[in-house]
Amino acid sequence: MKTFKAFVFALLMLGVSSAYAQQVHLKGKRVYLNDQPYGFLHKSGSVWGKDYLFQNTKNEDIVTAKAMHVVMPNGYDYVYYEVTFKATGQKAEMDNDPEFERKLAFDLAGYKVLKNDLLNPEGIQKFMERYPTTISKRLISGNTYKPQATTEK
Repeated sequence: MKTFKAFVFALLMLGVSSAYAQQVHLKGKRVYLNDQPYGFLHKSGSVWGKDYLFQNTKNEDIVTAKAMHVVMPNGYDYVYYEVTFKATGQKAEMDNDPEFERKLAFDLAGYKVLKNDLLNPEGIQKFMERYPTTISKRLISGNTYKPQATTEK
């Protein structure tokens, strides 16, 4: 009986927490937060490392994510993303991921880097705390190669 009560309690708590959760959706290049348009995520570049541009709903450039390549001493080509907030110049770094586009959209909306189509300093700060610039420092410290952007503009 105690197990059943614990199970019911867990289901109730899951239902309550999901009711307060934010709903982020990525449909094509459109990002939605709680079924409201939040911004646009455009991609460009090569197959091996795409670059991304996040815009608010007024088509103003907010964030760029550029794929950076570092050739390791053993010949391995390591890719990570340098995320730059255009207005402030602040930079964050994210690991490459097969679902990077989705992860970037969800984190930008989830940390609410925009509020009413304007930059939200608190949201940017939370994003920066989640993704500090430690990848490049770690990779370059034991490596003679410098990171290279994947595309030339």
